[in-house]
Amino acid sequence: MTRRFPILLTLLVLLPRPGGAASHSFPTLQLPVSVRGAGMGSAPDGLEPNAFAARTNPAALGFVRGLNAGAMHSHPLPGIAPKVRLDFESAVVGTETRIGGIPLGLAVGMNRAYLDYANVPPRFQSWEFQSWESTTGGTVACSWGGVIGAGLGVKRWQIHYLDFEGPSGGAETGEATVFDYGLLARLPVVASGTADSPAPWTLFVDAALSWRNRSRDVPVHWDNRVRDFNLPAVRREGLGLDLELLPAAGFLPPAERWPWRLFRNAHLVSVSAAVARETPLVPRNSVTMRGLEVRFLDSLSLRWGYVDDMRYDYSKTGDTFGWGLALGGLIGVDYARTPNYPGLEDVTRWGIRVQSPLETD
Repeated sequence: MTRRFPILLTLLVLLPRPGGAASHSFPTLQLPVSVRGAGMGSAPDGLEPNAFAARTNPAALGFVRGLNAGAMHSHPLPGIAPKVRLDFESAVVGTETRIGGIPLGLAVGMNRAYLDYANVPPRFQSWEFQSWESTTGGTVACSWGGVIGAGLGVKRWQIHYLDFEGPSGGAETGEATVFDYGLLARLPVVASGTADSPAPWTLFVDAALSWRNRSRDVPVHWDNRVRDFNLPAVRREGLGLDLELLPAAGFLPPAERWPWRLFRNAHLVSVSAAVARETPLVPRNSVTMRGLEVRFLDSLSLRWGYVDDMRYDYSKTGDTFGWGLALGGLIGVDYARTPNYPGLEDVTRWGIRVQSPLETD
């Protein structure tokens, strides 16, 4: 038996099997979905107000203004089970009103993650699946004064395994409701400027805390039997810095001319840095993350990150890389390459993001 086979069984966690509880058997609740975040070691997840934050920290959605949507596609097991795919889609609509002169942001969103096991893997005759797992969720969030945000997310987790061949063959179904809570503080620090001479720089300091509902057992039906699987609670803390330098308006031709109008609100250079830690609230190691991004005209982004994931017997530790291209802040494409388990190829992710002309705070 090759070394890849036991690794595969660990990955498919992954797939719950009879004979005991599996405390890490919910990939659609754990695998990263933000492609920008993946390129930065997943450190900024839940810090930036966009549609992908619904997965990590619903509070970030309280800072969204207008429409913000995104989608991600990846193959978590390239080389060994290339048909396995993870897809994620999310859309958020946010608005703002004022109470006593203080801005109040409100947002609602929907998201869905789908993991298709697609006959995994065909060459191991005793492990054949026609199976899927998904989470479908909704989020409500608000922000007060453009500084403090809070959010609540509700996800419906479902699992459906069929045609499991071998000594423990059968069909397995299960579902559970998962609650996510989050807080986010965004503190803007703006250098002095005037209408004729915009501020040369703006600094955002973001601090986030989010957690998933308490650890509990989820009944999963295996043929005519019911087994309990532990759904672990998770706490995540993050800190981010976003420095925007030199507004492009003072360096480019007049914004009325095409294509310069696309960059009228852009900055020549922006730098983002983030650190985060995710801790399962059961006896298991934490995941630590850190990342860096450099953006040019808010259009071309280069990303690096480092993730230290020692939760399982086979660790996923190493550097991450990514890039992004955006058009006037309206639509963007992202790519990320992240480390996989030892002996397996790196995971690549592709994503697309769309934002309405209404800007986020």
